[in-house]
Amino acid sequence: MRGYQDIKALAMDMNTGYKYAVLETIPDAYVVVDHFHVIQKANMHLNVIRNKRRASVKEGEKKDLFRIKDLIISN
Repeated sequence: MRGYQDIKALAMDMNTGYKYAVLETIPDAYVVVDHFHVIQKANMHLNVIRNKRRASVKEGEKKDLFRIKDLIISN
């Protein structure tokens, strides 16, 4: 492809298809994942862990799990 030679860096989401397309067309470009998708993926994994933990926690202690979630999301 022509016109991509001057691209030095780019931001993209975590889609594997995009990654391979960029590596094929702009192999020397510096690639970063955009902030939104990094935070989204981290929140998804934290929710999985929190939900598994919630199943084994006593009823009175479940509020602490939500406080932790709120603390993480607020930062």
